[in-house]
Amino acid sequence: MKTKLEEIKNEYAQLFRYNNWTDFINDQPNYCVEHHMNKICEIYAKECSQASLEEASKNACIEPKGMMTRVDKESITDPDNIILL
Repeated sequence: MKTKLEEIKNEYAQLFRYNNWTDFINDQPNYCVEHHMNKICEIYAKECSQASLEEASKNACIEPKGMMTRVDKESITDPDNIILL
């Protein structure tokens, strides 16, 4: 089973018309590898953040009449709500 990180890397490589991450990164000059790795890290971090916020939002409190929504700060920072994909 592929991890989300592996999927992101392969999808990124396909943007450059490579079949997979390994082919792509092996074809890059050494000075470009760090740039591409940083881009992968950014994408992965955004997706993990989004999933973590969705998990934390399960503890949201909706005020009467739907006027206001609150999410407990501890819910956002709770390690159990941090999702690694």
